[in-house]
Amino acid sequence: MRISYNGDAMGGRAAGTGGGRKLSAPVVDKEVDYANYFCTYSFLYHQKDMLSDRVRMDAYFNAVFENKHHFAGKKTVLDVGTGSGILAIWSAQAGARKVYAVEATKMADHARALVKANNLEHVVEVTQGSAEDISLPEKVDVIISEWMGYFLLRESMFDSVICARDRWLKPTGVM
Repeated sequence: MRISYNGDAMGGRAAGTGGGRKLSAPVVDKEVDYANYFCTYSFLYHQKDMLSDRVRMDAYFNAVFENKHHFAGKKTVLDVGTGSGILAIWSAQAGARKVYAVEATKMADHARALVKANNLEHVVEVTQGSAEDISLPEKVDVIISEWMGYFLLRESMFDSVICARDRWLKPTGVM
């Protein structure tokens, strides 16, 4: 099955100013806005949109498999914000000994199912929680994450990746 991205992020609607009227920005509770936005990652349709982006997925695939030396052997990996678990699965397929896949949303349940469907549950351990709150049994050799969101920093995942680096990355580790 071939899935393509049509580039129509607005769903066919044009963004405008409402016929020349000046619109003021709505007052938004930032905590509620962040929670609502973050929760969208727990829906399969959102994960499907990201997985269907061929250019994006090819870039991540190539980043892992053209750098197998970072994964192969007795290497350990931490996938921060694993979502569907695809980067964790690829890390395991690239030869990682152990992959800790961390996901804050209920998408962790789907990631576990995908890990099992790929017969990688002996390598990939999916944990539901935030990178700031998890506990790992060891330091890791590699941290992998798709932390960039809409408008680059919208999800604030960068802070989580830095926290994970400071807590769990070995001195000789790579990101």
